[in-house]
Amino acid sequence: VCINDVRFCCVMFFFVIVMCVLVQETLVQIVSGMYYTCGITLEQSVHCWGRLPEQTIAGLYSQITGAKHYACGVLTDGKINCWGFVNDAVKKNLPGVDFMAAHDISRFVQVSCEDTHCCALDDKGHAHCWGEELVYGSMHTPRERGAAGAGSHHEVSPEDGSDNADFYGFNEEEETARHNKLMVDSMTNIVFKQITVGYQFSCGIRYDNADLLCWGHLDSLQYGAASSDHLTIKGPFKQVAGGVLGACALYEDGTVPALCMGAARSTMTKYAVEYDQIGVSTTMICGVNMDTSQLEC
Repeated sequence: VCINDVRFCCVMFFFVIVMCVLVQETLVQIVSGMYYTCGITLEQSVHCWGRLPEQTIAGLYSQITGAKHYACGVLTDGKINCWGFVNDAVKKNLPGVDFMAAHDISRFVQVSCEDTHCCALDDKGHAHCWGEELVYGSMHTPRERGAAGAGSHHEVSPEDGSDNADFYGFNEEEETARHNKLMVDSMTNIVFKQITVGYQFSCGIRYDNADLLCWGHLDSLQYGAASSDHLTIKGPFKQVAGGVLGACALYEDGTVPALCMGAARSTMTKYAVEYDQIGVSTTMICGVNMDTSQLEC
């Protein structure tokens, strides 16, 4: 079933099926972006096909995510790697071993990316976001400035791992210095069980109450009355997915239709179906029907 952009959806679905046959591997996770698809095999290797410069990705992966022109993943050792036509700010500010050591992070467990920024969860459930919006100071994780334990914008030197907390923006004089720094926005006052990234916004499901918390440029979500920097929606939710079309979240109790925001909202209100998993992209929404285990787009 093609919900939105029928011809594109059907062509891409056919393309994915054909390429999966050609790859001849059993895949445990599959993601896609603009004209490419990547999958994790049972052996935890990653293969990609379509319009990406890399086809076989070095290393073993526990989870991957697809952005518009690139993909990222969590390696089995807990580090993050990205490949493809990676956004410059995403590539430059990728939180590596220096950042992990400076913030007592033993491993990352999930990463989610869109065109211009990414967010990742560490093994404590804390969110760390980086990319273009963070570099230009236009999107930050929600918190009260100066609140104890409320997280901070961290500026870490790749050379020495030094940390200057509570960094809230930039000016022109700092432009040059910024290019030699690692900018990651960390939120340590909230524990998440899952996060997702959409176009200039991020959302996460809280571990304590399974409520949905979204932050960033929230106008595109067109949902309720958001504060200046975040939006909270009562759950409990079991999964959330974001993309250019907006965001959709699945309730734990199977309430249908799924809660969707932005352009995705008008689409999903037509479908009173309980989904086991859902995904939102640039042009379409797909879900796994809980009753039939069929993929519907």
